[in-house]
Amino acid sequence: MLSARNLRMTCRWVETSRVLDELTTAYPDPGEIRAEALMLKAEVALCGPAQDTTRCIQLCDAVAAMSTNSEVQSRAFGHRGLAHLAAYEIAEAEHWLTRAIDAARTAGHPYVEYEALHWLSKKTMACLELGRSWGLLEQLARMSQTSGVASENPPHLRDSSRVLGLQHRYPEAAEGFARYLDVSLPAALGRVTATLAFQLWELDELYGPAASNRLVAELRGVCREEILAPDRCALLADHLIILGRRSPGWDPVLFTVAELGVSQADTQAADAIFRFDVPSLTWLRSLPGTGVGA
Repeated sequence: MLSARNLRMTCRWVETSRVLDELTTAYPDPGEIRAEALMLKAEVALCGPAQDTTRCIQLCDAVAAMSTNSEVQSRAFGHRGLAHLAAYEIAEAEHWLTRAIDAARTAGHPYVEYEALHWLSKKTMACLELGRSWGLLEQLARMSQTSGVASENPPHLRDSSRVLGLQHRYPEAAEGFARYLDVSLPAALGRVTATLAFQLWELDELYGPAASNRLVAELRGVCREEILAPDRCALLADHLIILGRRSPGWDPVLFTVAELGVSQADTQAADAIFRFDVPSLTWLRSLPGTGVGA
């Protein structure tokens, strides 16, 4: 099980599926081990290279029915909610993500609740419920100080810069991105760079180039203020020069690989995280009750 979890976290989907097939064959009867294996299968169905939201929902239902562990049930409800989001079923997503939080609060472990709130924050960002997103991110930031939750690079730190930019709070967005860049490990810098490209693309799409250029200007200011370590500052400055050459209608995935030199694997992983595994945020945000006017 530990091997399967590690393989899933590193996006080694074929190997993950092989280990999970072995586990479910070895444990054919209902029980906690089988439930955890099926839960990981649901995550592969949602986040893997061949997304199958229907299969993910079916597996999450099976897990929730099989397990008596509140933490596992929270994960099942949460991933069912995210699967509904990826299928553009917004009301269903809200329902199951809320149930995940309720289950997490009975688990008695602060990280379980942190994780469930983080899943709901994904839905609010995807649907551009920006005031609600910021409230959740502030709550996650407070929770991250708690023993059992603390992390060197928590997801709310990455997401805060994005939401602040979408709220036109560009100086704060730039400072937030600088903190995210500063705490990221060297192996993660490719994904950090890709995330910046996606943030600028999103601002271009929603508000036009004037908005993204405001964030670029503030990020240049961050470099001048020497908030970052010299090597990170130099990296950011170089990338901002390259990003300044983006053209109208640019594709952030192609640009990140071809111009910023990020690997295809890191770019695709960052893209999936940025989209919350929703095939098209643009389509999702065109639905009633979502988008900039929500």
